[in-house]
Amino acid sequence: MQTSFNFETPAVGKQFIGREIDVSKMVNLLNGGESVALYDEPGTGKMSLIRNCLTKMRMDGEDIRIAQVDLSRARTGQDMLLEFASGVSAAFASLGEQCAAAVSRQLEGSAVEFDPEAYLRSEPAFSIGALMFDERDAARVFRLPSALSAADTSALTIVLVMQFQNILFAGEERMLLRQLELANKERCPRCAFIFTGSHLNGMREIFDVRRLFWKDVERFEMSVIDESRITDYVYHSFLQQGKVLEKDIIAASVRILRCNMRYVNQLFSIADSSSYGYVNRNDISGALSRLVSIHRPRFFAQVCSLTDFQLSLLRAITAGELRLSSTPVVRRYYLNSSANVKRLKDALVKKEMVWFDGRDEPHVMDPLFEYWLSTEYFI
Repeated sequence: MQTSFNFETPAVGKQFIGREIDVSKMVNLLNGGESVALYDEPGTGKMSLIRNCLTKMRMDGEDIRIAQVDLSRARTGQDMLLEFASGVSAAFASLGEQCAAAVSRQLEGSAVEFDPEAYLRSEPAFSIGALMFDERDAARVFRLPSALSAADTSALTIVLVMQFQNILFAGEERMLLRQLELANKERCPRCAFIFTGSHLNGMREIFDVRRLFWKDVERFEMSVIDESRITDYVYHSFLQQGKVLEKDIIAASVRILRCNMRYVNQLFSIADSSSYGYVNRNDISGALSRLVSIHRPRFFAQVCSLTDFQLSLLRAITAGELRLSSTPVVRRYYLNSSANVKRLKDALVKKEMVWFDGRDEPHVMDPLFEYWLSTEYFI
């Protein structure tokens, strides 16, 4: 059954709500040649915001060239360089031989080999011939966007680096980050980067803890979509299908999911596809149960990966405890010692299960996971 609630792809058109001001702010930054870092909890609409920003720029008449670099499958420094070179050069394919010549000049003498004939045939064109690459090779690859932008100054080149936190998995992470930081600092005026990733703590490690790219990349904080905007969006989407759902029922569900639009759309897609006419509280409760059942195997896998101490700390966080190292909390949840709590916090952060704000207060990353823990697992 067709539904108005899309949760599989970035939101566009009427489904993109509540962040119109964010779009204008990011567009202004990119038009000004500023690089941007965008990271938040999973499912909060990062790619939707980016997609709508790029669409607005095109609609406003800005000539932009998008180079997509997806690091989701990259685990080594070699993988990172090859993905970066391939993604950037693909964006300039329309320049044909002019682009091939520019890439050849940029990479000449480096460990990263380029086959211009394969590139012109739209086949894989990059490889690393040597067993080892060094900083000079990384520098040449990361400066490809600026080198190619010089061949076509009419367009603004935007390098969209997705799953950027995966660079932390590479054994050469410090060198790669250092060279990419320099490449961004010295980039062509008609070139900008967007760094984004689904692992909030990994991205925070790069930009907030290590403070890399500190003065040369704008840390963009998305606004929280107002609960009432989401409620109205859901209400009118049901109304267009000839269905009626009370707003207080919608608001209660949105609150449980902490305004996470991926889960909101998934929940009401389930409710929409299994209801007719008047949708009542039981329909939404049933949809929420089905939503949890879809994700329950993943949630079990997450808790099974924890030690007993880590699980106890997660229980304390789910129960709303804030002073995790305090003696009463340590004793109540059998956490052994305050020193052990520090290690447990670090472990949960690395597993991307929780994050800690500036006041060192904990937050469970996934709202549906938190709901499952509090209503099923820890009861």
